[in-house]
Amino acid sequence: MKRMFFYISSFLLVFLISSCKNESINFPEMLTHSQWQALNIENYEFEQRVVCFCAPPAGRFHKITVESGAIVEIIDLDEERSLPSDNFSFFKTISHLLEFVESINPDSVAIFNIEYDSNFGFPSSIYVDYDHRIADEEIGYETRNFKVN
Repeated sequence: MKRMFFYISSFLLVFLISSCKNESINFPEMLTHSQWQALNIENYEFEQRVVCFCAPPAGRFHKITVESGAIVEIIDLDEERSLPSDNFSFFKTISHLLEFVESINPDSVAIFNIEYDSNFGFPSSIYVDYDHRIADEEIGYETRNFKVN
């Protein structure tokens, strides 16, 4: 009887906790671009780092604010300053990350690694090495701390 009570209580606790997440939006484990569009989330913020053999702003996390699906502000978290708008194209919105992932043919690149955010299903870590014979053409995106506004 105690064991049954424990299992039922555990199930209810997990159910209640999971139902409180994500502001009543049901996110799949791995979003596709069309699923993201169907969610109609256009105002959000997150932190992102571009990993490449590139000059700054690469290599550092930045807080990115998206309104109506477009980047409107990027703050360098190390220097606590806004980046000029000509740097916006260096970063990717969630929609652009998903388009980027869908554009990669894993059979045509040397390495393609991807991890998904466990709460929201967007790509939290992407790494692509297009050709192992060429140095410094690799690119990566690390995305964290997503929040719907």
